Amino acid sequence: MSSANQKEEKVNDDAPEEELTQSVILELSNQLGLLQLSNDLVPVSEKDSFKTNILTQVEALNMAPYYQHVCTTLNLDVDQALFTTMQSANVAEIKSFDEKEIDAKENHGETEVREVQIARADYYAKIGDKKKSIDSYEELLKTTVGAGAKIDLVFAQLRVGFVWNDRKLLKEKIAQAKGLVEKGGDWERRNRYGVYTATYLMLTKQFKAAAELFLKATATFTCSELYSYNQFVFYTVFCAMVSLDRVTIRDKVNYILIS
Repeated sequence: MSSANQKEEKVNDDAPEEELTQSVILELSNQLGLLQLSNDLVPVSEKDSFKTNILTQVEALNMAPYYQHVCTTLNLDVDQALFTTMQSANVAEIKSFDEKEIDAKENHGETEVREVQIARADYYAKIGDKKKSIDSYEELLKTTVGAGAKIDLVFAQLRVGFVWNDRKLLKEKIAQAKGLVEKGGDWERRNRYGVYTATYLMLTKQFKAAAELFLKATATFTCSELYSYNQFVFYTVFCAMVSLDRVTIRDKVNYILIS
């Protein structure tokens, strides 16, 4: 590869991601968590809607690994025929990625190979194969040079951690993201890192620190891959109300609610 091409690849490698939409599995994991709350907090009718949506989406997207998790969590019997069908679809899709990678290595370049590898890792995350998604992202991190691209891979691992509520993984990856952002994170990635960190702090009940980071991000929120802006506002207000003083709530939180 010529030095000019290498330079071009590095520029593309560090370019900010295009705006992402919230992954289906993150949305489903939120609903699965709500299903485990008492009926006083979440009405039965709403729970029935969540359950139907989860099972419908899982089947539509052939999320075989996540289907097993849902059945275990909700104490449901596994539909073996459905599971086998979804599993076969997963195997076929992975085979397709493998074939594309071989073709990219033989007929294209490093950029195309990397694109296939990222797509395969994302697919593992999408269907709920936690181990393979994390391992795939780790392998990509070993061969990634650009700071921006490394941060994006760590963000992807953090999203997997949020899906599975893996506190150990989240703690490790938040620390890794911090180091990368401090070394070479651009403005957008720094803002996104703040929201990812705030979300982790909220999950670990560090509400004051979470609220402060959420408030800093209100004018620059771009983490649509995690949750909607309305959900972000809810988390910000919740964390602030249980941890910040009245003056701060009056000056900063009220502004969010009326803007």
